[in-house]
Amino acid sequence: MSGLLTAQHLAGWGYPGAPLKTTALGIGVQGAAYIGSTFISIYLVTDLHYPKSPVYWITAGVTW
Repeated sequence: MSGLLTAQHLAGWGYPGAPLKTTALGIGVQGAAYIGSTFISIYLVTDLHYPKSPVYWITAGVTW
């Protein structure tokens, strides 16, 4: 019986708000990653004068 309860809690059944909170946290983390990668690609191109095309392709590959 305790194994079943543990599986239910891991699935979020024992905590009704857990899936929503986890989804919101994941969206926030992903958004921060996109903002950070956009910032670093702009910085590399404008301030450090790296060529645009490779920086944008690498950024696209990393964020995909």
